[in-house]
Amino acid sequence: MRDNIPVPKTESASEENQRLFEILETQHGFVPNLMAVMALSDTAPRMYLDQINRTTSLTTREIEIINLVVSEYHQSLYCSSYHQEVISDEILTADEILAVRNFKSTNEKEQSLIDIVLRIVGNKGNVPDRYFKQFLNTGHSLEQLVDIIMVIANKTISNYLYKVFAFPIDFPWATPLTAKSSFKRYKDLATSYYREKRNIN
Repeated sequence: MRDNIPVPKTESASEENQRLFEILETQHGFVPNLMAVMALSDTAPRMYLDQINRTTSLTTREIEIINLVVSEYHQSLYCSSYHQEVISDEILTADEILAVRNFKSTNEKEQSLIDIVLRIVGNKGNVPDRYFKQFLNTGHSLEQLVDIIMVIANKTISNYLYKVFAFPIDFPWATPLTAKSSFKRYKDLATSYYREKRNIN
């Protein structure tokens, strides 16, 4: 946590947030630091959780793929650690989680999902036509695209909260990606975005 800004005590939260914390304690056995910090706002936790729990056209697997990609792109180790801990093998195996964190999938439809999510977060919403067409041609819908953007927005909130407040990670740390692998991924993405913005591809 940043100097002189301790993780807020749960008992100092509003009554509404206290009720939410009781649910979180039942689920996790404790109140995650992310939610404790979010409770500095009386209304933010409810808005955040309502968005997570809303009905969507996406599968749980697709939502978790988006969460992993966005968290890895923003280098939010807290969120990567959280998702690696809570995702069951029935949704994504450990090997699949690691592949997605490296922005890869052996499934064509899921790769098109990863690709469009990366372009949305990396190009500030400017998605080149070929990725838009690839997304639709692999079986995704426009309704799903709207829901994808909603998931990206919500996950960005938690990513930014971690980056800004730098609170401790209270889940087992995510499997570290090698420095060489990480450097190559970000270098390749930067080159790709540079070319796409200039219509070289």
